[in-house]
Amino acid sequence: MPALNATTQWVKLVALTKEQHPLQSQFTFCEPKLHLTDVEAFKVVGVLGRQEVGKSFVMSYLSGHTETDKLPSMPSTALPTALPPTHSSGVDLAISPEHLLFLDSQALFGPHHLSYLMSDDSPFPVGVTSYEDLLNIQSLQIAAFVLSVCHIVVVVQDVMPDIKLWQWLSAADMLRSCIPDMSSITAGTSSATADSLAHAFSPKIVFVFNKAAECDCSRAEHLSETLSTFFEGSQFARHTNKRGESGGVLPVHTIPRAGAQCFQSHVEALVYSVLSTSVVPFARPLSQREWARNAARIWELVHRTLPVAEYNKILNKISV
Repeated sequence: MPALNATTQWVKLVALTKEQHPLQSQFTFCEPKLHLTDVEAFKVVGVLGRQEVGKSFVMSYLSGHTETDKLPSMPSTALPTALPPTHSSGVDLAISPEHLLFLDSQALFGPHHLSYLMSDDSPFPVGVTSYEDLLNIQSLQIAAFVLSVCHIVVVVQDVMPDIKLWQWLSAADMLRSCIPDMSSITAGTSSATADSLAHAFSPKIVFVFNKAAECDCSRAEHLSETLSTFFEGSQFARHTNKRGESGGVLPVHTIPRAGAQCFQSHVEALVYSVLSTSVVPFARPLSQREWARNAARIWELVHRTLPVAEYNKILNKISV
């Protein structure tokens, strides 16, 4: 398990600027106040998911805040005190001594953030027609950023398949495909070029279905097949587990409710799978410091140049 000790803190990487009028608030990149080094052998793990699906619960185990040999024996809503702040906005960052970087993002389409936006009755920004539109756009920006700077992205959802979320992730992945490999970003880059897009980066994706009623390994296999079919032809399918000559399947883990006999073994399997998997390298080696510097440039591309408003129109048709 990664060793995040008691003094380790989560710091803000992408923060929401709180303006007098919430509709004018924007996400901005923050210089991470952590000790980043020139080490090139590191792994970045990010997490995406809706609110109340156990996203922070999963991140707590991946980041080592909760040891798998100290799992609760009964269902509990209490979360470890060292977790990244719940209901936070933007993206939070932590780093372990083993050179593992963890990115925890705000809940997709989170009701808490929507409530904040709805507290403002001033005119909507250009191209936005509703509070939900603005929340969708901001969620797309954050997801496109996480998909662009992480080696592995864990997508957490409740036990029931969330088809609308899958459709939304497809749109976010299309946005990400407009972003070049972060190692090819240079100072002053204002847009992606055809040459840089030829080396576009795509992370490994791991799907987690939380709060399962029972330990059913066959369900994980079925969900893996279903997801692989749904995302066939997308960038998500570039890095799959081998499945004979017919292609690959996306990795899927099911986590039963706390107190189930196989709860600990399923959590341990998820942690081992995510932390031991080989990373998809960027086009060229980056140090931790270079990663942070180029992540800022990636955010500028996401925030200023991607056609998120157009993709939001697509999402409105999907009615996420």
